[in-house]
Amino acid sequence: MLKLGIDGLFCPGGSAGIIATYALSLFNKRVPDEVSLVASENKLYSRYATPPQTTITQD
Repeated sequence: MLKLGIDGLFCPGGSAGIIATYALSLFNKRVPDEVSLVASENKLYSRYATPPQTTITQD
């Protein structure tokens, strides 16, 4: 992903957004400065992530 120059992720369900943020940090990539991230279905926990994550929830 990083070699392809992808600069955004959509992480569906669960804690995938938090895990993706952690994985990106291992490669010294900063969310949202270098990679945009939108998570779904986990707005309760996403506000406590660093940085807080943008989330969407299905009605």
